[in-house]
Amino acid sequence: MLLTALRAVRPRQLAVGLLAALLLAVPDLLRQLPVRADPSRLHALVVDVVGVLSATAVQLALVGLLNGRRPALRGGVALLLAALRRRPAAVLAGLVLSGLVSALLTLVPSVALLGYGQVLGPLQDPPLRDLVLAQASDVVATALTATYFAVLVGRCARD
Repeated sequence: MLLTALRAVRPRQLAVGLLAALLLAVPDLLRQLPVRADPSRLHALVVDVVGVLSATAVQLALVGLLNGRRPALRGGVALLLAALRRRPAAVLAGLVLSGLVSALLTLVPSVALLGYGQVLGPLQDPPLRDLVLAQASDVVATALTATYFAVLVGRCARD
């Protein structure tokens, strides 16, 4: 199922995934700017929680959108629940695989640009250029992995 879903990803779906990733990148970057120079771990955690919640909403909407469901967010939730009922192991494996690929695509450039301590903790006022470049790796990773996971969920829900 994992490889079947990978082969099923179409260029139009990748384009939609890229658009979703770009739309997510704007608030993602903007939420980090106010705390860029803030040394508080609590503030860094709040920023990360907001990021995870917004990314989850975009992922669920992408699942619905790429599988022809309207409204996209509600359709994505329904498809995910159906996929979890029918093929929970495949959905979990796809989630883990997507997470690993995303980590490889984002952690290496982010650590190189920002440093290990700033990736896992407060940003400590990095140059805006480095923050934007690190965000670019997030866009690429999100476009690829979110699109793949959306296609996988759709296939698991139908098969």
